[in-house]
Amino acid sequence: MPEDCYLKEKQRGCKTAEHLEFVSEIYYLTKALGGPNILTKEQMDEVMKKFNTYKYR
Repeated sequence: MPEDCYLKEKQRGCKTAEHLEFVSEIYYLTKALGGPNILTKEQMDEVMKKFNTYKYR
């Protein structure tokens, strides 16, 4: 495997770790406030529909 592939995998691994830490912090804070509000499948579908049409500025 070329050296640049290792670098890309290392960067991807670091980004995944950062994302996991962020999500874990959110979960911890929601538990501290009484627990997370779990969305139904229908609610999650609606969120994903809106997310897919969101325009970054």
